[in-house]
Amino acid sequence: MKIPEKYMEFTFSSPISECIEKFIAQQRAIGFVFNDQSKHLRSFDRFVSTQNCPPNTLPKELVNMWIDSRPNEKPTTQRKRANLIKQLGQFMVKNGYEAYIPPITVTRAIPPDYIPYIYTNEELARFFTATDNLPRSSASNRSLAAPVFFRMLYGCGLRESEGRKLRVRDVDLEKGTLAINATKLGKSRLIPMAPSLLQRCRDYSRQVHKHSNPDDFFFAPSKGGMYSRGAFLRMFHESLRKAKIPYGGKGKGPRMHDMRHTFAVHCLRKWSQNSTDITTAFPYLAVYMGHCDLRSSQYYLRLTSELFEHITDSLNEQFSDVIPKAGDVYENN
Repeated sequence: MKIPEKYMEFTFSSPISECIEKFIAQQRAIGFVFNDQSKHLRSFDRFVSTQNCPPNTLPKELVNMWIDSRPNEKPTTQRKRANLIKQLGQFMVKNGYEAYIPPITVTRAIPPDYIPYIYTNEELARFFTATDNLPRSSASNRSLAAPVFFRMLYGCGLRESEGRKLRVRDVDLEKGTLAINATKLGKSRLIPMAPSLLQRCRDYSRQVHKHSNPDDFFFAPSKGGMYSRGAFLRMFHESLRKAKIPYGGKGKGPRMHDMRHTFAVHCLRKWSQNSTDITTAFPYLAVYMGHCDLRSSQYYLRLTSELFEHITDSLNEQFSDVIPKAGDVYENN
């Protein structure tokens, strides 16, 4: 991964310039380069300077003016702009400033028509073999990180951002647990690992973290910091090619996030095949995956019943009243 030699520096002069500078400093302190975001925040700073804004305050009217849709603008562009200001607002509130935080309906992506790609056991085996054989380099940790990272996404049902943000202190190599903090929904959870995954984490840690601090990122490039999503995405696509799993392109998948979907579906499939009382077990899946409520997990019931027709009767018998229909809105799981 190419590491910038230095950060891009910008000058801020609006009534909230101090908050913006502190926000950028915090993001860089935890490992983000944050150059593109800083550039966008400079534009926002200039906009704020033209408004009658009280010092160190982010009024609702000002925020709405900035994140409002613009002519010929794609929804994704507007959403990125809104998300950045939402993060700034959350930072300000956390530090005692008054700020308006846009609601999730503004910053959340519209549920896509994309149907998650559920890997077969054979495809998973080929994929993990491919990650185990990525080219090794003394100047990079990628061949060490990729086999553990992708097994963790599938084996623990993590979001890729949760895996990337793990710190050394979050991976308990004695108890075999992962502490997932500061998640997408602001919920923390403790996840047990399978013995095989735990052993891989121990082997990886012995090679990479001989002199690391507890606050260092668990999946860290050789030069330190945190791997970007793009870095793991490149490893993912390379592994797909080596495993001979066709990639349909952006928006068509398979995606890294589909590892998480596959974990949930395979879990439900196993429970159904073993005649497990899914009514009792299902809430545990929601908690394990960090969903805010059962509704966020119900999507997997439909997906499981559609992909594995032989267990549809079993699922319908217990969950016919909660299995959502195709096209229903659901949280981006």
